[in-house]
Amino acid sequence: MAINSKFMAVLAAFMMVAVAGIVVVQSSDESDAAAGEAGYMNVYINSGNEWSVETVPAANGCEAVKATSVYDVHNGDVIDDAYTYQYQYDGNWYTDINSSYGAITQLNGTPASGTSTWNVLVYVPVLNPITHTYSNKWVVPTAELGYYKPFTDYASLMRDYGTANIAVWYGDSDNVASMISSLGNYATSPCALTQIIDTQGSVFEHIFYLKNKTNYTMAINGTNNVTTYNPATGVYTENVTLTNAMITAGVYVVGYGSDAGLALRNALNVTGQTTDVVFGTTSNPVPGYLAYGWLDTIFGLGTVQVSGQDTPSDYTDDHYNYWSTYTAYDESNSSYVWAGFVVGAYSALTNAPLVDGTLALIYEYS
Repeated sequence: MAINSKFMAVLAAFMMVAVAGIVVVQSSDESDAAAGEAGYMNVYINSGNEWSVETVPAANGCEAVKATSVYDVHNGDVIDDAYTYQYQYDGNWYTDINSSYGAITQLNGTPASGTSTWNVLVYVPVLNPITHTYSNKWVVPTAELGYYKPFTDYASLMRDYGTANIAVWYGDSDNVASMISSLGNYATSPCALTQIIDTQGSVFEHIFYLKNKTNYTMAINGTNNVTTYNPATGVYTENVTLTNAMITAGVYVVGYGSDAGLALRNALNVTGQTTDVVFGTTSNPVPGYLAYGWLDTIFGLGTVQVSGQDTPSDYTDDHYNYWSTYTAYDESNSSYVWAGFVVGAYSALTNAPLVDGTLALIYEYS
C-alpha cells in the first residue's frame, strides 16, 4: 500500500485550503452531547521577582496563559493565539495550522528588553537513562504552548506534550537552570491531568459518519464493541458489530476524546485487541501533513493509487481511493464541506481552538 510520491505532492497542496470562497459549517447531524469546555492547568508566573500560580480552565497552554490575571491585551500583552495562519503561494491564498500558536512576546505589561525575554517551562515525563523510568520534571519546551494539553488521552499518546502544568518567567534564558531549581521548590502541588469522561452526553463526545464509496472491501477486525448513533431518533446503540455492508450504507459511530483523532481511536480501537483506525506515528504535535492527527488507515484501507502509476511525471491521469474528511456531508442535497485540516486538529470541546464534534470520513475515488 505504498503511496506514490507525486500523489503526496498533490495532497500536501490540497491540504492547504484556499481561503477565498471556503465556508466551514458545523454539521447539522449533532448528537445529544453536552457542548462545553474541559481541562484545567496550573500556570506558574515569575515576572522577575518571585513565583506565583493560578489554576485556570483551559484546553491548552496558550489559552491557559490568556486566562490568567496577568494577561491583558489592553496592557500591550501579546500572545500568538491564532491557531491558523494564511499565506500566499503561486498567486493563491492558503491557510494552515500555525506552529507558533502560544508564543509569548509580552506579558504583564513587560516587553522584551536586552537579554531579558519571556521564557517557558513545562512539567512533563523525562526518561532517567539509568533506571529507564519516567518521572515528571520541569524542562524547556520543544513546541509552543498551544500544543501542550492537560488531558489523559493526549498525554498517553504524546507523552512529551501532555501536561497540566506550565510556567512563564521573565529574564535571561541563560538563567534557566536556576529558574528550574526555584520553580521546583515552589511548585509542590502540580495540577492533575483531566480525565476523559466516556459516557453519553459527555463534552468529550464526537460523532463520526463513516462510509465506503468504493468497491474495495474493508478489513474490519471483528469490531463488536462500537457505539452507533441514529441522528434521526437520537438513539445510541452499544456493542454493535460493524460490517462492510454497514460501512457501505454509511454509519454513525461514537467516540470520546479531547480531540477528534483521539475520539476516533476510542470509537473503533480496543486497547490490546483491535486497531481498526491507524494514525501516522509522529513526535510532531502540530496537526498537519504526516504530523499529529494525520489519518493513515481505517479498516485496513488508506490511500491507494488506482491509475496513473505508469506515468510518474504526469499528474493528470492519476486517480486514488482515499479517506476524505468533511465537516458537513449531506448526500440528499449534494451539500459537502471538505475539512481544511487533519482529523486531529478538530475537537468537540468549545474551548479548543478549532471546534467541530461531528465529522464525516468518506472512503472515495478521485
